[in-house]
Amino acid sequence: ELSMKKKSLWILAALVLVVAAGVGFYFLRPGGGNQVSTGPRKVIQAMMTCPNEDLFTEDMVSVIGVGVTPDPEKLQEAMEDWDDAAEEWEEEVGKYFAQGCLDSFLNDSVASSYLVKGVPVKVEKMELLERQKEDSFGSEKVQVTVNVDGVQETVTLDFSLDGDGKITFVKLAA
Repeated sequence: ELSMKKKSLWILAALVLVVAAGVGFYFLRPGGGNQVSTGPRKVIQAMMTCPNEDLFTEDMVSVIGVGVTPDPEKLQEAMEDWDDAAEEWEEEVGKYFAQGCLDSFLNDSVASSYLVKGVPVKVEKMELLERQKEDSFGSEKVQVTVNVDGVQETVTLDFSLDGDGKITFVKLAA
């Protein structure tokens, strides 16, 4: 028979293993612990990897303003290119956004801030700075290191999330 001391040690060892496994699972699971969640990670990759002809082309830009008479044909082509790109964005990252929030994101300059530069851009590193979770919303603050045509830049993005972890808003942190 096992003595009481040996039984206690076995129980303690088993308990330590269970706790260690739980802690390991929390920190190693996707989106858990100190990892950037899948949605924000995919959005960062999409908006900061250039060139990406599916998500943005120079033809999508048309000059509109005082004293400028846009060519109706070029304007129509630009609008069609935007529609095509919006479909690609939907396919690429749409499932990570709350209802109607992808359109708001695409209409904001944050989405295309790197795509419009017209130079090679590549994500080098993402670091989760902060994660908050409440019942009906959450947020993630992510520091991103990008290589913009050979020069490293660091930017911080704030992702607002709904209760289901879907993105509701993305902004460049001040």
